[in-house]
Amino acid sequence: MIREQSNGKATASGFLWLLAQGATGRVVNFGSQLILAKLLLPEAFGEIGVALAVANLVSVAVVFGIDDILLQRLAKMKYWFAPSFWSSAAFGLIGAIIIVASAPWLTAAYSQNNLSGLLTILAVTLVLNSLSVVPTVRLRADFRFRFLAVYASLEIIAIHTLTIILAANNFGAYSFVAPLPLAAIVKLVVYWTKIPSRVIGNYRKRQIAYILYSGSQALGTKLVNQAINQGDYIILGLLASSSEVGMYFFAFRLASQPIRMLAGNLTSALLPSLARLGSNPTHQGATAFKASRMLLYICTPFCLMQAAMAEPLLHLLFGTRWEGSIILVQILSVGLIGDAISWVTSALLISKREFRRDFLFALTLAPFFFGFAYVGAYYGSSVGLSIGVSVFFTCVKPLASWIVFRKFVSLKEFLRGYALPVIISLTAVGSPLMALEICIPKEATVVRTLTIMIVSPICYLILMRISARKTLQDITNIFPKGARLFAKIL
Repeated sequence: MIREQSNGKATASGFLWLLAQGATGRVVNFGSQLILAKLLLPEAFGEIGVALAVANLVSVAVVFGIDDILLQRLAKMKYWFAPSFWSSAAFGLIGAIIIVASAPWLTAAYSQNNLSGLLTILAVTLVLNSLSVVPTVRLRADFRFRFLAVYASLEIIAIHTLTIILAANNFGAYSFVAPLPLAAIVKLVVYWTKIPSRVIGNYRKRQIAYILYSGSQALGTKLVNQAINQGDYIILGLLASSSEVGMYFFAFRLASQPIRMLAGNLTSALLPSLARLGSNPTHQGATAFKASRMLLYICTPFCLMQAAMAEPLLHLLFGTRWEGSIILVQILSVGLIGDAISWVTSALLISKREFRRDFLFALTLAPFFFGFAYVGAYYGSSVGLSIGVSVFFTCVKPLASWIVFRKFVSLKEFLRGYALPVIISLTAVGSPLMALEICIPKEATVVRTLTIMIVSPICYLILMRISARKTLQDITNIFPKGARLFAKIL
């Protein structure tokens, strides 16, 4: 019991630190994207969108499931450093070679002259990042989330500052990638100084064989998931202009920030704790479902508020320059809500060492994603693609999550945990939005934006207090006393 409580506190503390880092990253990302949208044309966003999609798809070879394997070897992790490091480095190099070799063909296929140069820089970054995989996992396993959060915040500030400086000096799409190798070198040096471990040592061939076998299953899952994450850019790039891809890239980066910040950080903090609960599968599954429910209650209002504020905020900042992205942000912000719960289900399967099952789930979902995405992009360009992607995340992802959680919760409890945050979020965001449509002209963008930002969260907390008090208490327990006091007053 004491150990479980300790794990719970460490997870909550880790989530809080990573959430703070995520909030910093969100602010920096948002501010940087707004500045870059002023400095760069949509074509530059389209070029970097395709380049990152290709590089990210290949980059999953860097870890080859090594991070997940190491987390399962907590007690004997030091004996796995050497084989893990050299495996990671080797596959990082292979991934870089694949990217560079495919660059000329991709440049011709997408008719983008800058694509080859962008991919070459990303390939170098890939090799450098592969050398930081082992120390990153060690820091996570030791629950050193404070250090990870602070470093990541400083890193993202530095990268975006350099990106803006380069964009202001007419580097175009290269502004996005030029700072990345430098950041990877600094991270490599800093992370290795934080762990007292040797990587050059003896290791057994069967360790490499185990990494290849278990990692191949985890890698399969990562490849499929990365194909889903990047497939929309790749499909749209083949069917539409760079400007259209740029609009979608800009919109998706804005729309996905709440999910990526909250779900990604919670999963990073939760996975080591779930791994430690492996001896108690029932408690392990119940903990994962509780985390996914909390995540939905946190993410849903953010996503809907973002959709409501997209039109007045983008008009206020850019006038009509990025008007084509408004409808895309609105559709994607609503559709990506369904993606929140799937992050935790994947973490649960990994913590249970069910790599093969996780891979089969991802493999089953992939045809649905590409089917919806291709049909949408073919018939409706970026708007159709946004609708297809949203349908996938709204309908298909929750069904897959239920299949994982059905051993631990009833269907009624699962549906309630999925539907209730959506209902109260729609009420909290929709009510002031309807009032604004009746009383405030659309030209009053500042008033409309501030009203949604202030009124909707208060309404949401009141509704949670009425209909989901236990979950509200669970959420506020991981936040500082001020947030808990505010929730108690409501």
